[in-house]
Amino acid sequence: MAKYIPDSNTTPPVINADTVTTNANLTGHVTSTGNAAVLGSFTLAQLNTAISDGTVGTQTLPTDFVSATNGGTFGGNVTVGSNSLTAGSFVIGGHTIDDIDITSEFVDADAHIMSSKAIGARFALKNADTTGNAATVTTNANLTGHITSVGNTASLGSFTTAQLNAAISDGSINVDQTNVSGSAATVTGAAQTNITSVGTLTAVTVSGNINANGNIVGDDGTNITNIASVSCDNIYFDGDGATGIEMGANDVSIVDSDGNKNTTFTNDTLEVGVDSTIKIIFNNLPTSNPGVTGQLWNNSGVLNISG
Repeated sequence: MAKYIPDSNTTPPVINADTVTTNANLTGHVTSTGNAAVLGSFTLAQLNTAISDGTVGTQTLPTDFVSATNGGTFGGNVTVGSNSLTAGSFVIGGHTIDDIDITSEFVDADAHIMSSKAIGARFALKNADTTGNAATVTTNANLTGHITSVGNTASLGSFTTAQLNAAISDGSINVDQTNVSGSAATVTGAAQTNITSVGTLTAVTVSGNINANGNIVGDDGTNITNIASVSCDNIYFDGDGATGIEMGANDVSIVDSDGNKNTTFTNDTLEVGVDSTIKIIFNNLPTSNPGVTGQLWNNSGVLNISG
């Protein structure tokens, strides 16, 4: 082979090696020894300058990150920041979660959890048929209708007499209160000064006085019994049957203003006191001798006793 020795006035020719079997060693971002190349050393800024379709941020992994073929285990916290984390499923406390229900979607499965919006929609959907007993209710729902309430304070609402009577199990109340049925309790309040009508009373017990401004009227079957004394201006006896005073074991006396018994009925005997007079009026006496012994009859204005 001829050997080329250039002189100072001759331009050297371009010569290409036919075959390069050993590369020169590289330094810098890529280093090599012989033909074996590896990444050298460069900054993120240098790497981002070289990347044409994006950038790479600072990625600092925990020191206890263990690499695995399909992922790894983090013993510390992982902060994603404003980026998103995509996973087909994840495990919390040994329980696998593979779906999050949103809006009104609901799947009754152990692997599903619900978003707050889905929980609210579910409560609204199921509120109409919620069953069960509350453990402790501290504030009641407000009532309307016959009973009203605000919080825990209740009061009577509005209802008719018919609705009230339908609710009463042991009596009824009339609209104008003229008739009240059922058993009366004990009246302890102030007495009523004016009662126009009490209807029909089957039995009345009065411990005090009965002050009557009008008449006390009974029928043929009315009796007044066990009265210690009667003080009045006049007593009239009138009836369509026999009328009389039954003395029993007591005397019936006419007492003057000084308390003297001037006229007394005792054992069917009328006794008139001294200097006392009594007026007896006999109505409807026979006007002729009746022919019966001991019978009074009117003989032209003169009282006679038949013999």
